[in-house]
Amino acid sequence: MKASLFRRSAPLVAAVSTVLFLLTTGQTLALPVPTQGVRPVSPGPGGATGDLQKAVAALRDKQPDQARKFFEAALRTDARSLPAMLGLAEVAFGQRNDAETLKWLLQAERIAPQSAEVQAALGRYHLSRKQFDKGEAALRKAIQLDPKAARARIDLAETLARKGSAAAALPLLQEAIALDGQHKGALLLLGQLQYQLGAPAEAEKALRRVAELDVKDPVPWLLMAGVAKTSAAAKPLLDEALQRDAKNYRALMLKAQWQVLDKDRSGAQDSLRRAADADPKSAEPWVRLGMMEEEGGRKAEAKRLYLSAIERDPHQPVALNNLVMMGMADKEDPARLETMAKRAAKALPDNAQVHDTLALVLRLRKDKAGALAAAQTAVKLAPKDAGLLATLADIQAWNGDRDAARRNAEEALKLQPQGEAAVRARAVLSRV
Repeated sequence: MKASLFRRSAPLVAAVSTVLFLLTTGQTLALPVPTQGVRPVSPGPGGATGDLQKAVAALRDKQPDQARKFFEAALRTDARSLPAMLGLAEVAFGQRNDAETLKWLLQAERIAPQSAEVQAALGRYHLSRKQFDKGEAALRKAIQLDPKAARARIDLAETLARKGSAAAALPLLQEAIALDGQHKGALLLLGQLQYQLGAPAEAEKALRRVAELDVKDPVPWLLMAGVAKTSAAAKPLLDEALQRDAKNYRALMLKAQWQVLDKDRSGAQDSLRRAADADPKSAEPWVRLGMMEEEGGRKAEAKRLYLSAIERDPHQPVALNNLVMMGMADKEDPARLETMAKRAAKALPDNAQVHDTLALVLRLRKDKAGALAAAQTAVKLAPKDAGLLATLADIQAWNGDRDAARRNAEEALKLQPQGEAAVRARAVLSRV
């Protein structure tokens, strides 16, 4: 029987990505209510300024309907009020009403085509809808209209970074930080891009600056840990992150990953259980825990944990695959195993191992055509895997294609002269 998918495809459970684009310090793609760059009208409790202040307060208190009422009142007082138009766009954006959002943005642009704030808002709207070319054009126009527009530079830098142009994004971030040296989002993205560009010392400097600006923020520590190459380097950084947020799911999962590599079984289990508590809907901690139990030979407990993962994500491919492999060994109902194997293959169509598992199940089901197709898919995805070639050879022999079976069995033996795959390949050769 072939090894568990997890032991052969560890990347299926993601760790922390090096580039997270964590503009999570209030700097999102949502449209800001403009508070600068627009000439105010005469103040007064019944005037536009008073209504705008009430509208902004309502938005801050997450009362969009109230905010809309006050923005509309401000427009009745001043039909050319840009803050009111952009505020109404913000309300519509928050309610996912694209048509109304764009209506107010375009009306604001007609009123003030040379407003940097309007262009920046348009740019962020287009970015939120993955219209990157339109977003980039609007943001560049905003920067041209207002050379001191730090936020527009940050948004444009993020756009370029997402498009893979880290080198082009870097100077924009540096300019933004020169304009606003305490902008956490800019510093976070700067650190990530500098890691990408091979400047780890500069990256760490930027991220430690974020840590100084907000001593309670776990994100900079998590990002530094995410690129650490050794357990000794990563663990202290993760501990710093967890001191600031003891229930940080990413930090706990990454710490568990290092603990597994360090063979710290009890520590890894503790971190994984804490991660499961931190995100009760996530299947990943349960998969990891099941994997540890399976590797330790405690199959009943492993099955229980894999089933807990599937309760949270019915299409979790690693849990499904490993349950199927154990189920075949225990002679469980092949029809049930087929259902799980097909779900795993659908969830992870580019992974050779899940197709190999499906081929083995379909062989049990005596589905010659289905088993052959699944085994061929597996080998196509990983043509140098001796175990997959042995499976394909066995199923080809079963289908009566002796020449193809012999070729693939011999190729499997060349790739792996000893071991479980070699045993299966020799068994095929003895039959053909």
